[in-house]
Amino acid sequence: MRHEYLKLVPENISVTFTDIHFSPRTGESIIVHLERPNENGFDIAEYVLPVCYCKKCMGFTEDEEYHLRAFVQRNSPLIWEIAREDGQRDVASNWSNPQPLDDFNSPSSQNVTQKLIFELYGYKIFFDVSQR
Repeated sequence: MRHEYLKLVPENISVTFTDIHFSPRTGESIIVHLERPNENGFDIAEYVLPVCYCKKCMGFTEDEEYHLRAFVQRNSPLIWEIAREDGQRDVASNWSNPQPLDDFNSPSSQNVTQKLIFELYGYKIFFDVSQR
């Protein structure tokens, strides 16, 4: 399964990653996939965590690949954390989806204004301001 992580806006690069894979020979690993649209399809790069090995790179320059590798290395702790949380959600029998934050009809939210400030990995982060 692929998990959306984020989109690097100025570069138009989408970042996704796989579930945690386990191999008796290599242990746990995650594949981070980066892609950018071009005239003929996509430029792609794939890195294998935890060692940040470049498995595939097509269409990116050497300099871009260097920066993408550094990006993946800096973000690997958060990617591992999200992958572990999603793995726990998938196997938890009593987990349920959280309620959306846009229920403005409930009495507790009538005096609250919510402003979307950021969206990362499918989660929406809101800034709540109480109206006085």
